[in-house]
Amino acid sequence: MMSNFGNLQRISQIEDSEYPQLICGRILPVTEVLQAPVSGKPCVYYEALAEQLVDKTDENGMIGIPDNNDPHKVWVPLCREIKSADFTLIDVDSPGLSVYVPGAHTKINVFATEDAIQHSAARSMRSKMVVRHDKLPTYTKDFLARHGIDLDDIGKKQVRYREANFEYGEQIAVLGLLRNVQDVNGNPVKFVKPVSVPNSSFYESTHIWLLN
Repeated sequence: MMSNFGNLQRISQIEDSEYPQLICGRILPVTEVLQAPVSGKPCVYYEALAEQLVDKTDENGMIGIPDNNDPHKVWVPLCREIKSADFTLIDVDSPGLSVYVPGAHTKINVFATEDAIQHSAARSMRSKMVVRHDKLPTYTKDFLARHGIDLDDIGKKQVRYREANFEYGEQIAVLGLLRNVQDVNGNPVKFVKPVSVPNSSFYESTHIWLLN
């Protein structure tokens, strides 16, 4: 999909253009660093999802994810959370160059694999990664609390947690329009403006691919 938007450009190769460009670089946080609610990793973007294992019905069978161990059960969403922070892209071979990505202020559309999968259950599940609800880390409990999930109630259910995130130093590709602006100190920087792609589901947002 990424190849549909032209060649991947390193920051040192960027030229002024009225068209969106695919820029490759490594993540450097600006100010706020987020804590991913499943893995606990410091990051600039995460998408976290809690899912419950329930009996399959005609109603949830179409939207639920089939369970690998029981064809009569599906995983359905309990809550989902997406959050991003501002960050810059840097090129290790051109340390004086950077591109500012306003992640906290614009919609971000991410194409990434899940980085962490954990499970909690009142009884043991056939999985090597089992975490009882009373052993959940504080940041995962806070994630559930933000969405009104009762920890006492969740202990009676089979729940798993999934997450995708972008960490400091990871190499990503960003699609956007580049504009020359000044930072708070008056220094010139390149700023990624969100774009929309005609005739597609890509509405105005900053589109990101994980490369490594």
